[in-house]
Amino acid sequence: MKLSILKLLLAMALLYNVFSYRLAAAPMSIWADASLTIANVQVGSTELEAFIDTVMLDDMMINHVPGAVVSVVKDGQLIFERGYGYADYENRIPVNPDHTLFRVGSISKLFIWTAVMRLVGRGKLSLGADVNIYLDFQIPPTYPEPITMKSLMTHTAGFGGSDQGLFRKRPDELSSLEQYVKMYMPARVYPPSKIEIYSNYGAALASYIVECISGMSFNDYVEKNLLIPLGMTHSTFRQPLPLELGPDLDNGYNFLQGRYVKAGFEYIVAYRVGSLSSTGADMALFMVAHLQNGKLGKCRILSEQAAKQMHDQLFTHDPRITGMAYGFYENNINGQRVLSHGGGIVLWSSKVYLILDQNTGLFISTNGPGGVITREVLFKRFMDHYFPSAPSSVQHPTEGFSKRVAPYLGMYYPAVNNFTTFEKLLSGITMIKVILYTKGYLVISQDSQRIQFTEVEPGLMRKIDDTNVEFVLHTVENGQAYLLLIGTLISWGIAALIRPRKREPSPFLSRLARWTSILLALLLMVILAGWSSLLITPDPVFDKPVIPFSRPPLFYALYRLRYTMSGLAG
Repeated sequence: MKLSILKLLLAMALLYNVFSYRLAAAPMSIWADASLTIANVQVGSTELEAFIDTVMLDDMMINHVPGAVVSVVKDGQLIFERGYGYADYENRIPVNPDHTLFRVGSISKLFIWTAVMRLVGRGKLSLGADVNIYLDFQIPPTYPEPITMKSLMTHTAGFGGSDQGLFRKRPDELSSLEQYVKMYMPARVYPPSKIEIYSNYGAALASYIVECISGMSFNDYVEKNLLIPLGMTHSTFRQPLPLELGPDLDNGYNFLQGRYVKAGFEYIVAYRVGSLSSTGADMALFMVAHLQNGKLGKCRILSEQAAKQMHDQLFTHDPRITGMAYGFYENNINGQRVLSHGGGIVLWSSKVYLILDQNTGLFISTNGPGGVITREVLFKRFMDHYFPSAPSSVQHPTEGFSKRVAPYLGMYYPAVNNFTTFEKLLSGITMIKVILYTKGYLVISQDSQRIQFTEVEPGLMRKIDDTNVEFVLHTVENGQAYLLLIGTLISWGIAALIRPRKREPSPFLSRLARWTSILLALLLMVILAGWSSLLITPDPVFDKPVIPFSRPPLFYALYRLRYTMSGLAG
C-alpha cells in the first residue's frame, strides 16, 4: 500500500421559508446590533441577510436539505442568526436559531480540546507528556515514541482508523467512556507525530484523560466550566437529551425516492467526540469566546495564553502547506488564515469557521446529508464575497513534472482506513485513483469526483481552479501485504480445485494440505459473500450499511469464522 497526498481528504471533502429570531440564550448586554466591516467595505446587516438568504435557500433546495441554521459573529457581537426550513418537516415546525438543537457531530471535539487547554493553563496537564501517566490503563509501547496530548490533538497519535462501536440506535446499547476506550483501542500503525489519521478514538481518549485528571465526568466538567459560564443553556452532550431540551431537537431527514424520511436519534457511544446538540445562538457564544482568546463578557473559559496557543499551528506535513492547530484545522482561504472544524453524523452536517485576523466567525448546521455540500458552498461564497482574493493566473505544469510524479500514480487507500480489524473490508470502496492527464495535469478521482491539480513548485500541488486547495507529494513505505495475502489465498484455493489428479496416490499429509487449502478458500468465499451481503444491505432510513449501527447475527457468525480459518491455516 502506498500512502500519498496527505492533505487529500480535506480537498475531497468539498471541497422554504425564512424565520428570524432574536438571541435569548445569553444576557442581551453581550450582543448589540452591528454591521459587518470587511476589507474596508461597510456592509449593512440587510445586505448580509440578503446574501446569506440567497445562498441558503437556493442550495438547500438543490441538495434536499429540509432545515438549517446559520450564525455569524464579528468583533465580539452577533451580527446575524437565522433558521431556514423546518426542524420538523411533517408538522411544518420551523427552525428557531435560539432553541432548535442540531446534532453538530465532531464539532464536539472542539470542546474536548478546549477542556484540555483549560487543564493545561491550570498546570494540571502537560501537552508533551506520555498520556499513559494520566490513564488507569496502558497504551502498548508499539513504538519507542510515546503518544502525547499534542499528537492526540493533531490526530497524529498513529492509531489506525476505526469506528467500531461508535454508533448505536438505542440508548440501552451505550457503554461508558471507560469501557469504550479500553475495549475499542485501535492498533498503532504509525509512530506518533508523523502521519495525520483522523481518530475518533484519539479524541475519546483525550476526553477520558479530562475525566481522570478532573475527577469529574466529562459531561459535568464541560457543563460546569464551559457551557454554563458561556450561557450555552441550549447545549448538551447528554444522550438521550435532558427532558427540558428534548422537545427542541430537530429531526434528521434523508431524501429517499423523492421524499424526506425522518430518522431516529443517532447515539454516539464515545459521546464526547460527536454527541453535542446545540443551537446557532449557543455556537455563536462559543465562537466569540475563541475569537476573544477565551473571554466572553465577564466570563473567561481559557487563559489568554492558553487560548492563543490553541490557535497556533501545531503540526503540518510540510511547511509549504497548512496543517493543524491545537484541535482546529488550519486553512488559508483567499489569503485569510481560517481555523475550522466540521461535524457530521449520518444525517446532520455542521461546520464552524473562525477567521482570526478579521475577528469573524461563521457557524452552519443542517439536518440532511446534502448539508455537507451546503456548508462548503456557503462558506466559499461568503469568503469570495467579503474576503475576495486577487485573480490568479493559470498555472502550467513545471518542467520535469511528469517524471517526478510517475512514482505517485496508481491506486491509494486514505490513511484514515482501518487495516487491522473487520473494517478493513470497507477500505476497497474508498480507494482513490491518481493518474497523469494527457495535458500534464494530475487527476485525482474517487467515485464520480475528479479534481485536476498542477505542480506549482517541485512536490507542491495546487487545484487548477482554486488556489485554496493544495497538497504535497509524499510517500510512506508500507507494502501491500494485505491485498497480496488475500490474492495468494484465493489463487491457492482455486489451483487446488483445478489441479489435475495425479495417478499415484498422494501422501496423507499432502492430501490433507490440499483439502485444507480448498476448505480455506471456500471459507474465504463464504466470508466475502457474507460481508458483501452486509455491505449492500442498507439501513432503511440512513441508507448506509447496517453494520455501523447494529450487529446482526450474520456479523458475529462471520467474525467467528476467522478463528476456524486461523486453526486450519495453523
